[in-house]
Amino acid sequence: MDMNDLYQRFLESAGVVTDTRDNVAGAMFFCLKGGNFDGNAFAADAIRQGASFAVMDDEGMHDSLVSSCPDMAGRLCLVDDSLSALQGLAAMHRQRMDVPVLAITGTNGKTTTKELACAVLSKKYNVLATQGNLNNHIGVPLTLLKLDRRHKLAIIEMGASAEGEIRTLCGIAAPTHGIITNVGKAHILGFGSEEAIRRTKGELYDYLKSTGGTVFYNAEDPALVSMLAERDMLGIAYGSGLLSARAIHPEDGSPYLGIRLGDGDEIRTNLVGDYNMNNVLAAVAIGRFFGVSMDDAVSAVGEYVPSNNRSQFYEGRSNKVIIDAYNANPTSMAASIGNFKKLKGDRKVLILGDMKELGPVSLDEHKKILLSIDAEDYMLCFFVGPEFISAASALGIDSDTKMLLFRDSDQLKAFLADNPLRNAYVLVKGSRSMRLEKVLDLIES
Repeated sequence: MDMNDLYQRFLESAGVVTDTRDNVAGAMFFCLKGGNFDGNAFAADAIRQGASFAVMDDEGMHDSLVSSCPDMAGRLCLVDDSLSALQGLAAMHRQRMDVPVLAITGTNGKTTTKELACAVLSKKYNVLATQGNLNNHIGVPLTLLKLDRRHKLAIIEMGASAEGEIRTLCGIAAPTHGIITNVGKAHILGFGSEEAIRRTKGELYDYLKSTGGTVFYNAEDPALVSMLAERDMLGIAYGSGLLSARAIHPEDGSPYLGIRLGDGDEIRTNLVGDYNMNNVLAAVAIGRFFGVSMDDAVSAVGEYVPSNNRSQFYEGRSNKVIIDAYNANPTSMAASIGNFKKLKGDRKVLILGDMKELGPVSLDEHKKILLSIDAEDYMLCFFVGPEFISAASALGIDSDTKMLLFRDSDQLKAFLADNPLRNAYVLVKGSRSMRLEKVLDLIES
């Protein structure tokens, strides 16, 4: 089936789905393959559940299904590769939607910046934005295929774990505007080196230069300034110096970030961590560029409440808790620990989980985190995961009464059940796969 026919069938459908556990009624079902599944095996189920069409790439399974269920024949679309068809369909649909598309990538802060920018721009426009972490070769097409004539702007988050991935996503999304929040250490296992990370993030700049697009950049980040200079590009600058902005905190000792601007205005947020200031300033700069008033931008930032264990603060009956365990890498881990150290509190506790996908530098990076921590600043320090255990062993650090090592979150949870924390100020930080949220019910109560 050619792409024009596929697109026509998409227009006749109620959207696109890739999982029969979702609501497939009236939708086009794409049979994607994964390490442990083959979506082609679910095509019949999707049709029976009301899908308008199923896009398959296994000719044998397609022919067998047509033979055994002739009534389904008109609702089965055979293509060479379902994923490529999904991406091509999204690219075709995006080209038919004449709206600005803002692409956001970066090592840290891209999701928070996306959420804040969406909040700000939504004060003036109907905005489509990436939901959750749908920022890869599947998630980006699925987001773009939700674009319709009501939307006046789209914000597309782009993640990458190997070179070329941002280039591919730009080819699908065709962004007109873009921002790289920063370039740090993450996914070294896939990239191979920090320079490869820089090149990959820079693929967004490369695309925008080739198309005459607009770049927003932090004028106080030397790496980003250098990357633009290498490409002989200009952009829309933002940064604390440009607004004479500085971080402030409420006098009651709450951890929420406030920003005082040089003209006396204040931006109040529900975000924990001074490292979020650049994310806020980026969102404000983007909003102002697109005509959102400063008052509306400030209001939108103040109304935004983070979720998904990103820079969230809880005050339970027994403890105060900061959880930032959606993801972790050396840059974000150091920033979270540094910010926590500055906050007021006598009985501080660290719960740190492994940083994943660091490949050959993992041992050294976990050792650096351990060496950066002064145990005297904390009542207790819990380190969770085999990477921290290996790093502690290499440094000659053993579990003692103050610094404790756990193989996983289940072991830590069992310990906390027998040794509950009381009247503590707790930072929980680690990669999502460490599942540190399992201990929240014990430390928030």
